Amino acid sequence: MKTAAIIPVKTFSAAKARLTSALSDAGRSELASTMFQHVYDTVTRSHCFDLILLATDAPEIGSTIAANDRVAIVPDPVNATLNRVIDNALQKSQDYQAEAAVVLMADLPTLAPTELRTVVERLHHVDLLIGKDRVGEGTNLLGLRPPTVMPTCFGNIGSYGMHKERGQALELSVETIALAGIAFDVDTDADLEEIR
Repeated sequence: MKTAAIIPVKTFSAAKARLTSALSDAGRSELASTMFQHVYDTVTRSHCFDLILLATDAPEIGSTIAANDRVAIVPDPVNATLNRVIDNALQKSQDYQAEAAVVLMADLPTLAPTELRTVVERLHHVDLLIGKDRVGEGTNLLGLRPPTVMPTCFGNIGSYGMHKERGQALELSVETIALAGIAFDVDTDADLEEIR
């Protein structure tokens, strides 16, 4: 099954605005860059994706990744919400004949290649695979088979529940996956302390 990894990446200088009390602008930019590089490297080292799409408005992204014919940059639509950015990239993945896609947030500092291999293996058996955050509200990973099986709900508070309900309403086979590296994202000062 040809599978695409999709990583939405905000311009580093605009990322992690919720951490302004803990980090300077330069510190937030560096953190965002470091976490993105970790997620990207983990996807590459997992050896389970045929294609990596970077959905971004960040011109600096091209200079942070090695030239690779399996990587494509999908420019964000103008003034797009996170949801629209991701849905656009999912649609674009079908131009590359992807049969499934895994959307990963770019702020997962403990994500491991073994976790991604588990995700792709599970995606062979379900239509929708949801990796929720530790709080149980947000979505840090979403596997879809095929990539456009449904519109996504990213960027909304409670996106985990929304994705699950939407998938069930469409009568898709839906599974939640609970893996530590997928659940841990960096959104708060307390999260930041855990990785310092």
